[in-house]
Amino acid sequence: MPRVESLMKKFKDNTHILWTMHPTILPFQICDITIRGVSKKSATLEVLNLIHILPEEVLGIGDTIGDWSFMEICKYAGTVGNESKELKDLVKTKGEGNYFYGSSVDENGLLYVFTYFKSKIDKLA
Repeated sequence: MPRVESLMKKFKDNTHILWTMHPTILPFQICDITIRGVSKKSATLEVLNLIHILPEEVLGIGDTIGDWSFMEICKYAGTVGNESKELKDLVKTKGEGNYFYGSSVDENGLLYVFTYFKSKIDKLA
């Protein structure tokens, strides 16, 4: 991490660096480097704008703290995998009924997240 950050210092005004991890590759970390202003959050907002959907209508699903940047703008949030306590705590801030912790992707975690939120939609219908 220090070597990458040292190398990137000269680009700090034009880039954004995000360190994240994935449970399957610990202790290694992933470094996302993008042009400043480009992120999962900005990409999500741009796509939602193009398809005329409000963030209040969206379910964000992630498995690392690096996903929170886009999940935080969504009304609903779900996790899959062995997410960190930090991500679980952030997802819980969505409020009762607006979040769900799924199991790992290998154990159909994504399907469980979809099933949970579909059952909420079915109750409203």
